[in-house]
Amino acid sequence: KQGIRAMLAVTLKAASGLYKPKDYQEEDYMRAIVLWKLGGDRIATIAHRAFGAPSVTTLQNQLSIPPIIPSPAMPTFIETSTNVMLTFEGLLDALKLRDGARCVHAVLMFDEIATEKRIRWDPKTNKFLGVCREHGHQISLEFGGEKDMEGLFKALDSGEVHYAGEATIGAIGILSDDNRVYASCVILISGDCKQETRPQHAVLIRKVLEAINSQKKNTNIRIVSIASDGEARRGAALAELTFKKPLSPSSPIYEQLSPLTFMNLMVGDDDITADKDWKHVFKRLCNLLLRASGVVVGGVRITPTIIQAHLKAEGTSPDHIRAILNPNDKQDVKLAFDLLQAIWTLPRTTTSKNPTFVQARESLWILGRFLYHTVVPYICIDLSITEQLEHLSAASHLALALYKMEGKHFLPTQLYTDLQLMIKNIFFCVAKAKVDTPEGSFYLIIVGTNRLEETFGDLRTMVGNDANLDCLQVSWRVGSTAAVANILAKYPHWDRPPCRLAIPLLARDMSVIPATVDHLKPRNWKGDTKVKAAVLQTPWRSGRVMAEEVLLGVAELFKRMEDELSSKPVDILSPNGSLLIN
Repeated sequence: KQGIRAMLAVTLKAASGLYKPKDYQEEDYMRAIVLWKLGGDRIATIAHRAFGAPSVTTLQNQLSIPPIIPSPAMPTFIETSTNVMLTFEGLLDALKLRDGARCVHAVLMFDEIATEKRIRWDPKTNKFLGVCREHGHQISLEFGGEKDMEGLFKALDSGEVHYAGEATIGAIGILSDDNRVYASCVILISGDCKQETRPQHAVLIRKVLEAINSQKKNTNIRIVSIASDGEARRGAALAELTFKKPLSPSSPIYEQLSPLTFMNLMVGDDDITADKDWKHVFKRLCNLLLRASGVVVGGVRITPTIIQAHLKAEGTSPDHIRAILNPNDKQDVKLAFDLLQAIWTLPRTTTSKNPTFVQARESLWILGRFLYHTVVPYICIDLSITEQLEHLSAASHLALALYKMEGKHFLPTQLYTDLQLMIKNIFFCVAKAKVDTPEGSFYLIIVGTNRLEETFGDLRTMVGNDANLDCLQVSWRVGSTAAVANILAKYPHWDRPPCRLAIPLLARDMSVIPATVDHLKPRNWKGDTKVKAAVLQTPWRSGRVMAEEVLLGVAELFKRMEDELSSKPVDILSPNGSLLIN
């Protein structure tokens, strides 16, 4: 509001061309916020002066970012519960129950980010940050004077406590197509020295779950799975938390899942399951194929040399073969996809008359079918939820049969179990969605830790790829990454990820979607994702039939395994009767 004098002054400035009123639209604000948060105040000021974007002061009035409390030592219930409350305080409208939903489903994600080894004082909590949670309890981290600081550094010098070389980040990912809640919502920042044991890590995860559940009355959030990459310590902790007991017959999802022959029905409290990030599984499959020892399928050891020979026989260019079999970056998702696709597109027959070559081609074709059914559900945007489940069932049954035949020579036990955990979790999540959100949709692509990886990418954009943040800086900036991610989910055409991180999207005819849609978001998916259309037993059975058509003798193998179920509890995670997960 302005007085008459101020209004007259503005009128005179406008007449002189010194004042130009702006009427900003929502898109103008969103664009300016992205530039401001990723580039800082200076970039935002340049955008304001050069392009007429809203000023930093205007943007500050438009955006409210909740503070995140970093944990100086072992995270407490109060710290984490407060973070949950503050993070979702401004999102309660997006979390309202609609269309008869009982709750809002979400994934709890964990990953680590490298941090600078330095001690910082947090003025909000009056605590020192940058110490590992494993040993931080051995010394006072509250700042009361010079002696507290001296005591801390003496403990660091003696090795009694350690600098945090990385931070464990815990975040909630809402399973929704609403752009307002697309981003991972960070609720935990905790320094780590990598000396934490499995039981200790399980306690940490349990505390975070308890803190989330304490706010359920306000947020309506139900955690349906805990997602991680292939980190061994966390995998063991998740096994402790999500393999507590068999699924109870009184569970609302038992009727849907119990008829699925060979499905593993072990769960944790509230029927929670473990999940492994699908992009990490794809990369590990690719890296396995690049090893000199290769994999064994149908009695044939498939090595990079054999793959090269068969690709060359089908006319693949030497440059492309060299690129996919000798990647400079083992984390390159695009090259990993290219290798997997090159194998599954090999024809079953070959013009060669060499019996060894013909036998190897048959094994490569079988491997290709397994890879195809594993990858396609996540990248073919025309598939319905039922078709996605069919493919995953086929991949699960093929993996079960091949592991039963070849053991660790097909897939290492850790990779095999992670793959089956990933598939199991999808079926459990859909079953829970059919009970809790019967009119809702389910998107495979937002399960896992990919959204947390996007948060890390935005953090690195803010500070540069050649520098790490310390624990305090992570807490300052991580709230901004959520705002950026939600905006880019609404305006995906503004962003393009690095080529090494972008997986090509496929149409139903397996043609590649143009690169204008690099970011795969729920809004890009064209197939029917309504869970009410999916009857789990049907795609599970169809997938088994698809596997039996690929692999000779598998139908008989599965029949024998079924006949032995009463005496030997065989399932996808117990192919020989004993659970592979310890």
